[in-house]
Amino acid sequence: MRRTAAAGAFYPGDPDELLKTVNGLIEERGRGDARAAIAPHAGYPYSGSLAAESCGAVDEFKTYVLVGPNHTGVGKAIALSDQDWSTPLGRVPVNRKLVRDIDIPVDESSHSREHSLEVLLPILQVLHDGLSIVPVCMRDQGPEAARVVAEELEPHFDSVGVLVSSDLTHHAPLSVARERDERFIERILELDEAGLYGEASTGSFCGYGPVAVAVELALRSELEPSLLGYSTSEAVTGDDSSVVGYCSVSFT
Repeated sequence: MRRTAAAGAFYPGDPDELLKTVNGLIEERGRGDARAAIAPHAGYPYSGSLAAESCGAVDEFKTYVLVGPNHTGVGKAIALSDQDWSTPLGRVPVNRKLVRDIDIPVDESSHSREHSLEVLLPILQVLHDGLSIVPVCMRDQGPEAARVVAEELEPHFDSVGVLVSSDLTHHAPLSVARERDERFIERILELDEAGLYGEASTGSFCGYGPVAVAVELALRSELEPSLLGYSTSEAVTGDDSSVVGYCSVSFT
């Protein structure tokens, strides 16, 4: 069992409080028919509403492939998990059959302390009874790694929802962050993978590799991206001197 690493920090650790918080995040949010989405992974006060927007947009599946960056630097370049995961709301089973069908190594150390996928789970648990997941952690976020992940997921893409996890610019003044984030989002909406990597080289986007996976899958399946929302930490803190950006994008 992969135990929670983010409860009590990124989201409430008490089950009742967590359920109330998630219900507040998803209240009055639409449910969509997207096949993939980009979701942020900061603490719920900062980006939980956008994460809920993304999770609700991909609403037609029982299994969700979650692709996120490796912030810890521990483990393999790309890694699956085949252990069930836990949150304060209970156990989330891994789809082990699908894990066996994907030619990416299993490495639990890559996932053990990583928050970028875990923060999505309580939202998915409330939205989808009986879901299962396939977690993918990317320490290597380069174009070749993104291509490998997309190629491995493509044969299963009709039967799973894909949520990729990334925040945008980190710790820049608000005006700078907005300008950088706007360019990065434009590359996503244009499905410009090379341009996305060009923008990533000039900024501090922590999950550009998972975003590239979503763009690659969208290109292969002729999906259309839509920006569902954008915000920064300034909306919560009131501090515009050093912000983090967040977005929600769906692919339909």
